Amino acid sequence: SLIYCPKMDIIEDEKKYDVYVDLPGMTKEKIHMEILEDNILKISGERKSRDHTNTDKKSHYVIMERDYGHFERSFMIPSNANTDSIKAKMENCVLEIIIDKKEIQKKQARTIQ
Repeated sequence: SLIYCPKMDIIEDEKKYDVYVDLPGMTKEKIHMEILEDNILKISGERKSRDHTNTDKKSHYVIMERDYGHFERSFMIPSNANTDSIKAKMENCVLEIIIDKKEIQKKQARTIQ
């Protein structure tokens, strides 16, 4: 069986990274997300097809373009991301993952004696 790779966008602003993954036909509960070694975020799951061929012996696919089966998508989380604050939500068949950036501690100027 083939593994397909869903389409993804990553948008960065000064406070966070927004990751958008197209996952039509999926619910958040059926999606597995984990952080692997080397700060890799892996998203995986399985999209089941509607088996039209078994319900009616006279039917068959004329065109079959949609992706079904196991999917997987991985990317490296930037080093300035706070992996303790990752949030995810599903809306309109798009998985949105929000990764806040780490707070940068500004060093204060000091005199060296």
